Order: sequence, then structure tokens, then C-alpha cells
Amino acid sequence: MSIFGIAKRGLGLLGKKKAVTKVPPKISKHEKFMQKDPFERKRILDIRESAKKGDVYKGTSVMDTPSKERSAESIKKFWGPRSYQLTDPARKKRTPKALGALVRGAKSIVKHTPWRKELAGYKRTHRAKQKLLKGRAQRKEAAHQAAVAPKYGPYGKELASQYKHPKSWKRAGKK
Repeated sequence: MSIFGIAKRGLGLLGKKKAVTKVPPKISKHEKFMQKDPFERKRILDIRESAKKGDVYKGTSVMDTPSKERSAESIKKFWGPRSYQLTDPARKKRTPKALGALVRGAKSIVKHTPWRKELAGYKRTHRAKQKLLKGRAQRKEAAHQAAVAPKYGPYGKELASQYKHPKSWKRAGKK
């Protein structure tokens, strides 16, 4: 067998045949876009529109749109629950109360410290105790008046009422 015959049989002595690649027809970006699902197209258009407005994103959701009061940087830095501010903290005006605290030497105004929480707990228990004591005093007074009322005689209830509510009796012009 000749060398050319061996090559024809595909033993690879003269190199491999080059594969002919089929070139796919060129599709423009617009055509690709138009072939997409209508919902996906709308989403892409919405993203483009919000980018024109200058919306600030966090992940896949829009955080906010910058305005003259609030820059994109401040939106990125201060965003989320309990972080509403009209302006950047550097331009934000202090309230008179905060200024007074700073003048007195309070370097940082902290609301929820362990000491304050402890005080709040004491206040809560104090209020509960006072409520119980007040209820006891009212029941004791009611029992005392109930015991005293029959001793007034035939006009016991009326006299007890005069004793308990003197202003009402004076307003009504009764004696």
C-alpha cells in the first residue's frame, strides 16, 4: 500500500481533515431583543428607564431615586428601616434639644442603653404596684362606706351619697 492509500484510509499520517464550520447568520441586537419573551422585554425596558432616572439599586430592587435633597451616595450608605433622612448627615440640622445635650457635655446621645432599660423596668414595676395599691385603697373605702351607710338611719343612702359626692349635691342645690 502506498503512503497516499494509508492517508486515505484515515490513519492520520498526513494530518487530519479540517472540519468545516458553519457560520450562523448574524442577528442584530434588536432582533435578538425582539425574539425574547414580552415580559422579559418589559423588564429590560423598565431597567433602562430607571437607569435614565438614576435610580440606586441594592441587589435587584430599586432603593430610591436621588433628588436635590438626597444624593445617591447617601441613599447607598443610609438605607433601610428607621433610616429616613431628608439630607446627608453632614448637612442635617441639629434640633435644639440635641444641641443642648451637646453643650452640656453629652458626646453621644444613646437611647437604648442597659441603664435606661433597667430604669424602664423599675418604672414598669412601680406603676403596677401603684395600680394594685390604689385598687386595694378603693376597695377598702367602698367597704367602709358600705358599712357606715346603714348606720345613718332611714336616709342612709342619701347621706352616704352626700358624704361621697358633696360637689354634686351643692350643684344640684340640695342640702
